[in-house]
Amino acid sequence: MIRSERPSCSGLTLIELLVALVILAILGLMSWRGIDSALNSRDHIIVIEQRWQKLSRGFALIEHNLLQISERNAYIATPGAMPDFKLEKLADGQQRLVFWRMDPQQGARLTGFRLDDDKLMLLRWPHNVPMLAPGDDIKAESILDGVHNVRWAVLTANFQWTDIWPTGPTAAVGSLPRGIRIDMDIDNVGHIQRLFALH
Repeated sequence: MIRSERPSCSGLTLIELLVALVILAILGLMSWRGIDSALNSRDHIIVIEQRWQKLSRGFALIEHNLLQISERNAYIATPGAMPDFKLEKLADGQQRLVFWRMDPQQGARLTGFRLDDDKLMLLRWPHNVPMLAPGDDIKAESILDGVHNVRWAVLTANFQWTDIWPTGPTAAVGSLPRGIRIDMDIDNVGHIQRLFALH
């Protein structure tokens, strides 16, 4: 009797091939989820970083302007001069801070801050516009967005905080408060308070 030997198969069976494909699919899915999570985390970090950069620039601009507050009427004699610094409540319940600051090009320049919807606006007037009659030529620039509940307060000579200035005849022309405080709520950040000393 003659035996015929079959050559042995060295390939994969169908079941082994299916198992290998399932394993590859699972590994691919896990890799895709890991990469997707990493990309989402990177995008989230970029958004947060950009947000904090904008906040940093906004607060730097606020500080830059406040630290240049000047007692304009101390060196410019103006009959019937208006206050150098005014913190007032507007009809909509918001506050507006207006003050003279030293500008390298224009000298004393009227500047201010106001909340407009959810944006903190930097206000600039022509340097020769009277304090109480600013006209329609105010230049407003948004410096912070997503801002709510902005509250300004000033520190009086007797170290009391108040939300209006001048507070009376003792804080008249040429008079500045000791310091300024700003409180605000910012989207995705929370409550922030900053203090600025004027003298």
